[in-house]
Amino acid sequence: MKIKFLILCFLGLAAFTACTKSSGPSSVSGQVVDNTTGKGVPYAQVYVVGASSGTIGALGNQQSGTATADANGNYSINFDASSGNYYSVTAQSQFYFQSQAISDVSINAGKNSNIKIPMVPEGFVRFKLVNTTSDTIYEFAMHDFNNDPVFSRLYKDTSFVVYGFGNTSTRFSYAIYNGFNYQTYYDTVYLKALDTVTFTINY
Repeated sequence: MKIKFLILCFLGLAAFTACTKSSGPSSVSGQVVDNTTGKGVPYAQVYVVGASSGTIGALGNQQSGTATADANGNYSINFDASSGNYYSVTAQSQFYFQSQAISDVSINAGKNSNIKIPMVPEGFVRFKLVNTTSDTIYEFAMHDFNNDPVFSRLYKDTSFVVYGFGNTSTRFSYAIYNGFNYQTYYDTVYLKALDTVTFTINY
């Protein structure tokens, strides 16, 4: 089996959606925040996207405005609202996961302020496998925190990196094959947000 290397740079996404009943010059302002610390996410890219009533999914979506948040995550976007359209405010930033959409934020023609967009940070863990026995390890197998399989055929000490939700303790399992059978183990690791921790597995 070939080793699967995970890409460490991912874009997070958060969204708010509501329907406007009027038209005219409008604005949306607020802050993009890290939902584990409450601090602003610096320089996140923020978008206002509008869709006609009755459209499904991304069909008919049109970008109505965009802005880059400042160093404290504050943003402000001017756009023209159209009656009957649904509008969403989305934010993207490196090393943040998709955040759950909140659908009860009122975005109407005019000024819309104090709209916070929470985002979930990623955390990374470097698993380091150390063979402390004279036995040959034929295969090490596990799933990452997104339940994607990670396989590494081992003949010497090695390490690899996976990612998950930052600032959380995450339970995981792994299996080691010694040429005769698999031995399965369970453990927990704490992932620091926007950082990499090392977890050593002694076999």
